[in-house]
Amino acid sequence: APLEGFKEELKSKNDSTKKLSVAQNANNEWDLITIVFFVLCLILFAMAIYFSNKNTNKILQQLKEN
Repeated sequence: APLEGFKEELKSKNDSTKKLSVAQNANNEWDLITIVFFVLCLILFAMAIYFSNKNTNKILQQLKEN
């Protein structure tokens, strides 16, 4: 945005807020809690596929018997 017409106080405040807009973890490293939740989601996804397959096999066996 153009800086004409703004007071000098606002211009200096704008420069100081630019530093605050940078993310705290800008080093692209994963936190421990992120890794824990990611692994938990993978385990839950694998369990959902496993139990879905198990129940599908039970249903197919019941259909073959009837």
